[in-house]
Amino acid sequence: MKRIFLLSFALVALSAQARPAREGEVSLAITKALIATSSTPEEASVILNGYLPGDCYRWSRSEAVKTSEREYRVQAYAMMRTGPCRPVLAPYSQVLTLPNVGAGEIKLEFRNPDGTIFLLRGTISQ
Repeated sequence: MKRIFLLSFALVALSAQARPAREGEVSLAITKALIATSSTPEEASVILNGYLPGDCYRWSRSEAVKTSEREYRVQAYAMMRTGPCRPVLAPYSQVLTLPNVGAGEIKLEFRNPDGTIFLLRGTISQ
């Protein structure tokens, strides 16, 4: 009986070690955003702030998908590497440029990985 227990314990330990952690691009939470003034009214700069969830995450990219004439859905991404990760929060701050916006009001929608959504409205002046 003792041998069966030890054998099953060893198999469980080996299977846990054999499974590698996920690797690839993952979605990041954006905790704060600001629409900054730009040198031209044709483009808008959006400053994105948030936290990388561990030391195995590195900033990858951000994107804005135009959902209507003056509305965008903004998302941030990080690359995650395999291996042991310490759960430390590392802040990030990145600038996303929205080309061909023009003067007027814009609306940004941020969808975070946990399902929360927040909206930001701003006016681009000439």
